[in-house]
Amino acid sequence: MKYLLLVALAVMSLACTVSMSAIQTPAAPPPVMSSELILPAVSVAPSPIRSAVVMAETLNIRRAATWHSSTLGIYLYRGDSVIVTSCHDGWAQVQQGYVNAAFLSGRICR
Repeated sequence: MKYLLLVALAVMSLACTVSMSAIQTPAAPPPVMSSELILPAVSVAPSPIRSAVVMAETLNIRRAATWHSSTLGIYLYRGDSVIVTSCHDGWAQVQQGYVNAAFLSGRICR
């Protein structure tokens, strides 16, 4: 009889342990390391450096910041005002493309 009572207590104890583990909240997920963060893509327009004035009679606008790049068939003329958004090795990036900064006022990209 004692043996039967001990078995019954053991079974009840096991049942309580199983039922308690079923209602426990799961462990929190591990913290995300900073190298694993996925940030949304944000498009930021380049902020203008400053405005400049074209000093040449005509100035080609090129596709890339190099003499070897093709022209876009767009020209700027003496006195035209442009907004320079960045500089690349003596070339000024304007809204339409790139121009040689040597032909702009104010030594803007030097």
